[in-house]
Amino acid sequence: MQTRPPHPPLPPAPHGDGEAEVAVKTLGPTSRAQRALPIAAMSAGMVTRQISVHPSDVVFLKGIVEASDGLCAIYAERGGDLTIVAPMGRDAELAELVDDLTRELALPPGGRS
Repeated sequence: MQTRPPHPPLPPAPHGDGEAEVAVKTLGPTSRAQRALPIAAMSAGMVTRQISVHPSDVVFLKGIVEASDGLCAIYAERGGDLTIVAPMGRDAELAELVDDLTRELALPPGGRS
């Protein structure tokens, strides 16, 4: 991950009563923040599973994924339409997780509601 170099400090702006005031520069959004990478690009070379859950279940599902110690990542395009991706070689573990989630959230087999 690239980090930005620190910005040099801004010179104090003159204030009418002789006091110095620091000028504040606000950075706008970067081009990276303006557009997200397509899910197809994010999941290239990965094992993927598509599931649809109720939008209120997305936070629960993200919590489970975060607790899975790096097994997978989750991406959402809108609402509860999710893509779960895992590295190649961990497909059996991912299938087990999706099966467990399917039972827990009462989804039809394959994870689609």
